[in-house]
Amino acid sequence: MPPEAALSGYDDQLSGLDRLDRRALADGLTAVAAAARELDVNVLCGGARLLAYLTYAANPRIPSGVWRSHLISRAAETQRFVLAANAAEPDQHCPSMVITPRGEVVAEATTSAPCALHAELDLAEVSDLVLSQQREDVVGISYPA
Repeated sequence: MPPEAALSGYDDQLSGLDRLDRRALADGLTAVAAAARELDVNVLCGGARLLAYLTYAANPRIPSGVWRSHLISRAAETQRFVLAANAAEPDQHCPSMVITPRGEVVAEATTSAPCALHAELDLAEVSDLVLSQQREDVVGISYPA
Protein backbone atom coordinates (compact mmCIF):
# COMPACT_ATOMS: atom_id res chain seq x y z
CA MET A 1 0.00 0.00 0.00
CA PRO A 2 1.29 3.47 -0.80
CA PRO A 3 2.22 5.76 2.10
CA GLU A 4 -0.44 8.41 1.42
CA ALA A 5 -3.11 5.99 2.67
CA ALA A 6 -1.55 6.05 6.13
CA LEU A 7 -2.42 9.65 6.81
CA SER A 8 -6.18 9.84 6.34
CA GLY A 9 -9.28 8.02 7.43
CA TYR A 10 -11.48 7.83 4.35
CA ASP A 11 -11.58 4.05 4.44
CA ASP A 12 -13.89 3.36 7.36
CA GLN A 13 -12.84 -0.30 7.48
CA LEU A 14 -9.15 0.62 7.81
CA SER A 15 -8.41 -1.99 5.16
CA GLY A 16 -4.91 -1.98 3.85
CA LEU A 17 -3.22 -0.91 7.07
CA ASP A 18 -1.81 -4.40 7.40
CA ARG A 19 -0.13 -3.87 4.00
CA LEU A 20 1.28 -0.44 4.86
CA ASP A 21 4.83 -0.01 3.66
CA ARG A 22 6.30 1.80 6.65
CA ARG A 23 9.66 2.20 4.92
CA ALA A 24 8.01 3.91 1.95
CA LEU A 25 6.17 6.24 4.35
CA ALA A 26 9.40 7.15 6.14
CA ASP A 27 11.19 7.64 2.81
CA GLY A 28 8.35 9.89 1.58
CA LEU A 29 8.44 12.05 4.69
CA THR A 30 12.22 12.33 4.44
CA ALA A 31 11.92 13.39 0.78
CA VAL A 32 9.32 16.06 1.62
CA ALA A 33 11.52 17.42 4.43
CA ALA A 34 14.59 17.49 2.16
CA ALA A 35 12.68 19.24 -0.64
CA ALA A 36 11.31 21.81 1.81
CA ARG A 37 14.82 22.56 3.10
CA GLU A 38 16.29 22.71 -0.43
CA LEU A 39 13.57 25.05 -1.70
CA ASP A 40 13.48 27.04 1.54
CA VAL A 41 9.77 26.28 1.96
CA ASN A 42 8.08 25.97 5.31
CA VAL A 43 5.66 23.10 5.82
CA LEU A 44 3.20 24.17 8.49
CA CYS A 45 -0.43 24.21 9.53
CA GLY A 46 -2.20 27.51 8.95
CA GLY A 47 -1.11 30.54 6.93
CA ALA A 48 -0.20 28.47 3.91
CA ARG A 49 -0.39 29.32 0.23
CA LEU A 50 -1.01 25.71 -0.72
CA LEU A 51 -2.91 22.89 0.90
CA ALA A 52 -1.69 19.31 0.63
CA TYR A 53 -4.24 16.54 0.93
CA LEU A 54 -3.08 12.96 1.30
CA THR A 55 -6.30 11.11 0.61
CA TYR A 56 -7.41 7.52 0.63
CA ALA A 57 -10.52 7.86 -1.49
CA ALA A 58 -10.94 4.19 -2.28
CA ASN A 59 -14.27 3.48 -0.64
CA PRO A 60 -16.62 1.95 -3.25
CA ARG A 61 -19.69 3.15 -1.30
CA ILE A 62 -18.83 6.80 -2.09
CA PRO A 63 -19.93 7.87 -5.58
CA SER A 64 -17.12 8.44 -8.04
CA GLY A 65 -16.19 12.10 -8.39
CA VAL A 66 -17.34 13.29 -4.95
CA TRP A 67 -13.84 13.77 -3.52
CA ARG A 68 -12.62 15.33 -6.78
CA SER A 69 -15.40 17.92 -6.53
CA HIS A 70 -14.60 18.60 -2.86
CA LEU A 71 -10.94 19.24 -3.63
CA ILE A 72 -11.72 21.63 -6.49
CA SER A 73 -14.16 23.50 -4.25
CA ARG A 74 -11.59 23.66 -1.45
CA ALA A 75 -9.07 25.33 -3.78
CA ALA A 76 -11.58 27.88 -5.06
CA GLU A 77 -13.12 28.73 -1.67
CA THR A 78 -9.76 29.23 0.05
CA GLN A 79 -8.07 30.72 -3.02
CA ARG A 80 -5.12 28.42 -2.36
CA PHE A 81 -3.40 25.76 -4.43
CA VAL A 82 -4.52 22.24 -3.57
CA LEU A 83 -2.13 19.36 -4.08
CA ALA A 84 -3.94 16.05 -3.61
CA ALA A 85 -2.37 12.59 -3.68
CA ASN A 86 -4.64 9.56 -3.59
CA ALA A 87 -3.87 5.91 -3.05
CA ALA A 88 -2.57 4.19 -6.18
CA GLU A 89 -4.84 1.18 -6.15
CA PRO A 90 -7.61 -0.25 -8.33
CA ASP A 91 -10.46 0.98 -6.10
CA GLN A 92 -9.34 4.62 -5.99
CA HIS A 93 -12.01 7.02 -7.20
CA CYS A 94 -10.37 10.39 -6.81
CA PRO A 95 -7.39 11.31 -8.95
CA SER A 96 -4.20 12.79 -7.62
CA MET A 97 -4.39 16.43 -8.71
CA VAL A 98 -2.86 19.89 -8.69
CA ILE A 99 -5.57 22.58 -8.52
CA THR A 100 -5.14 26.35 -8.83
CA PRO A 101 -6.72 28.93 -6.49
CA ARG A 102 -9.35 29.47 -9.21
CA GLY A 103 -10.39 25.80 -9.08
CA GLU A 104 -8.66 24.81 -12.32
CA VAL A 105 -7.13 21.33 -12.45
CA VAL A 106 -3.67 21.78 -14.03
CA ALA A 107 -2.35 18.24 -13.47
CA GLU A 108 -4.22 15.01 -12.85
CA ALA A 109 -3.42 11.30 -12.57
CA THR A 110 -6.19 8.72 -12.57
CA THR A 111 -3.98 5.65 -12.80
CA SER A 112 -4.03 2.95 -10.16
CA ALA A 113 -0.24 2.66 -10.47
CA PRO A 114 2.24 4.91 -8.64
CA CYS A 115 3.16 7.99 -10.69
CA ALA A 116 4.35 11.57 -10.31
CA LEU A 117 2.60 14.81 -11.23
CA HIS A 118 4.46 17.95 -12.21
CA ALA A 119 3.07 21.47 -12.37
CA GLU A 120 4.56 24.93 -12.15
CA LEU A 121 2.83 27.05 -9.50
CA ASP A 122 2.66 30.82 -9.56
CA LEU A 123 2.17 31.67 -5.89
CA ALA A 124 1.08 35.18 -6.91
CA GLU A 125 -2.28 33.59 -7.83
CA VAL A 126 -3.02 33.04 -4.13
CA SER A 127 -5.45 35.61 -2.75
CA ASP A 128 -6.96 36.51 0.61
CA LEU A 129 -9.95 38.29 -0.94
CA VAL A 130 -12.52 35.71 0.14
CA LEU A 131 -10.91 34.89 3.49
CA SER A 132 -10.61 38.57 4.38
CA GLN A 133 -14.38 38.93 4.09
CA GLN A 134 -15.17 36.54 6.95
CA ARG A 135 -17.53 37.84 9.57
CA GLU A 136 -15.61 38.15 12.80
CA ASP A 137 -18.86 38.42 14.76
CA VAL A 138 -19.66 34.84 13.68
CA VAL A 139 -16.25 33.20 13.32
CA GLY A 140 -13.16 34.20 15.23
CA ILE A 141 -9.67 32.92 14.62
CA SER A 142 -6.94 33.40 17.16
CA TYR A 143 -3.41 32.12 17.40
CA PRO A 144 -1.51 31.45 20.62
CA ALA A 145 1.23 33.96 21.36
